Amino acid sequence: MRGLIYRLGTATLMVAILATPTFAWETPQSGNSIFFTLNPRAKTSGPIQTNDSGDDYVNSIFRVLVQQGHQSAQEYWEAGDERAYFSFLLGALSVPYHESNLQHFRKLNYLGSNCVSELNNGADLKQAGAYLYRIFRKYFKGSTSPVVPNCEAFSSNQGAVQLLSSYDRYSVGLMQVALNWHMDGYVTTGAYLSVASTAQFGLGLFKTGFDRIYRASFEYPCLTKNPIRRGDPVNYVSLVRGAWAGAFNSGDVGQTCRFDDRSSTWRQSNDDPFYREIQSLLYGGSLYHQKLTGTSFLAFREIIDGVMGRAADHRYLSQILGSRYSPTWVPSTTRIRKIVRSEVLNVRSGPSTSDLIIGELQMGARLTPIGEFQDWTAINFNGKMAYVFSPYLENDPS
Repeated sequence: MRGLIYRLGTATLMVAILATPTFAWETPQSGNSIFFTLNPRAKTSGPIQTNDSGDDYVNSIFRVLVQQGHQSAQEYWEAGDERAYFSFLLGALSVPYHESNLQHFRKLNYLGSNCVSELNNGADLKQAGAYLYRIFRKYFKGSTSPVVPNCEAFSSNQGAVQLLSSYDRYSVGLMQVALNWHMDGYVTTGAYLSVASTAQFGLGLFKTGFDRIYRASFEYPCLTKNPIRRGDPVNYVSLVRGAWAGAFNSGDVGQTCRFDDRSSTWRQSNDDPFYREIQSLLYGGSLYHQKLTGTSFLAFREIIDGVMGRAADHRYLSQILGSRYSPTWVPSTTRIRKIVRSEVLNVRSGPSTSDLIIGELQMGARLTPIGEFQDWTAINFNGKMAYVFSPYLENDPS
């Protein structure tokens, strides 16, 4: 993302200090040199990685990313544009996998010598830049009980929670949000202390670029080349690549097609590694394939099927979303048009008679379901998802 010259991802920088402790998967990102040690009083909201968290941590992170991704992409869902919806969810899983290897917090049972003085006291940030150092002093150190105390405040035999930083010191956390570019709304609110808030903020930034280039895809030839399926308006994988390369990574939507430019110096060091990680999600070998279990893994497969245009009922994804306002998705390939068989059929904001009536349909009105929830059918009503009572619908014979 903008301001992140040396990204954390595995392909750009491979040098790190690897020392105790070791976690369920050890990567160059696990080096102790890039973790802030947090004040025990800091109110953090996980998931938090531990030595023995195993598969549970990745399953928990996956759920956070899917839920936050759904919130950002819900407008595509509600409009019945399932391919764009699932493409965004692919981005919601790919971007943090690339940026941080799904790391944000880690918990050490014993801190030992794993507090980095130059990081916690701000010396490394001062060297990185005066503005970055001012942000750090004001928001991370600026109280009698700072979020990031000096290492002298800790004893070696106490436990500690640490927050992922970056090699260049400009960025933190799961989405590698650049502190100098996103002080307002991220640093000032303390959103970095929450995994869900960090995901929400980072995916909001990703959505800004994603939505802009998707709605104007005709302006970006790299997005319309080699569609996954005949007739697709864009290549939905290229849409994710372009949204990351442009607005998210470079801060410039004009760089959207950077990944397709063989003369770009950024392509080999940034865009190609990101693409390889997307491919690992699509075709196997990713951390998600290795660690996800049960409903999470099945929901992950539904997302991939959705991106590729393969039919699925998406019932497991609906379970992950965990809301009565998340109906079982009806793929476009299996949707049967319905006809209203009631004089007046109320259209409601949710699947309950207690939900607000936002419109009505007359006898004989025809509609196409986009989802189902118990006795209710989800439809696109004036560009938003709404619900009608299913017993008053019949299959359209025409």
